[in-house]
Amino acid sequence: MVSYHIAQKDEAHTIVETLIKSCVIDIVTCMLDDKSVKHLSIIHLSNNTVARRIEDLASNVSETVISRIKYIKFAQKMDVSTDIAGLAIGAIGVRSLRKHELF
Repeated sequence: MVSYHIAQKDEAHTIVETLIKSCVIDIVTCMLDDKSVKHLSIIHLSNNTVARRIEDLASNVSETVISRIKYIKFAQKMDVSTDIAGLAIGAIGVRSLRKHELF
């Protein structure tokens, strides 16, 4: 979840080690016991870990979109015309229907 929020805010990946992890540990120290703090301390949130998790999120989104597109019913509309200078102008519209919802 941390990697997801960092990617959304377009923050530097190093903010996890320098700020977020220490804040979370402080909060857990105040609210819970030392055992919980020890569990948090072993979580790896380095720059590489965050970058890898963001790549995993992006890959998952790509796979989901591609799998939905493969099995979707759609209608395509094309229109071609020319302007007064004789240049061709093309427009393509695509509508799709998935589980009784237009999107």
